[in-house]
Amino acid sequence: MFTTNFHGNHPVAPIDPSGVVFAEVWANPQTVPFFLILLIFPIINLKSPTFFTKFNSLGTISVAYLLMLIAVKAIFWGFNFNYDIDHQPQHVPEFTSKFTVLTGILSLALFTHNCIIAVFRNQRNPENNTRDLGISYILGALTYIFVGGMFYTSFPEQKSCIGSNFLDNFLPSDILAFIGRLCLLFQMITVFPLLLYIFRAQLLYALFQNVYPSVYHVVTVNVFIVGFCCIIARFVPD
Repeated sequence: MFTTNFHGNHPVAPIDPSGVVFAEVWANPQTVPFFLILLIFPIINLKSPTFFTKFNSLGTISVAYLLMLIAVKAIFWGFNFNYDIDHQPQHVPEFTSKFTVLTGILSLALFTHNCIIAVFRNQRNPENNTRDLGISYILGALTYIFVGGMFYTSFPEQKSCIGSNFLDNFLPSDILAFIGRLCLLFQMITVFPLLLYIFRAQLLYALFQNVYPSVYHVVTVNVFIVGFCCIIARFVPD
């Protein structure tokens, strides 16, 4: 049932009760993390490391679509930045004191090294590790440079409006962005089990000299890690 409300002489958008219920049930970040855990918790308890690496590779499909999305938006927007006029929305400062936030990339790089050690431990052909690692670093760097540089320079509004998740800068009615959100969701579903496996394997090996001592050990560790992640996802964004 739809109702129309008026505020003064201006009509307010109709209220759809089903939409209100959906917004309450599917609320980010209040409820979405818990729905995702129901979906992926059976997966994260598997034993085979090969499954996690192959499953994670499916996320490449999502990355390819997001790159295409940014390229399409950049073509329609054009480049919108300048270094000369301070008060223009497209102004890009040559220096800002907030550059220190980029040091967070260093901690990410250290964590990536830990991930690589855990993944390469199960390589079928370890003699190719140097080649594979070089290719992965190059592709990863190009992806970050393209996404960050292209979206930042083409974004038509104030650069300070850009959110940490660039998809939040698009309207919900944007079909391409909606598909991008689905792709990002799929990518997170493929990445999270691999990250959890890496942490789980390192912790259990340090404690029991075995990456999979038993299903009970694995489930217990996963419950604690997933519970902590849900608490962070629920409360920290606020």
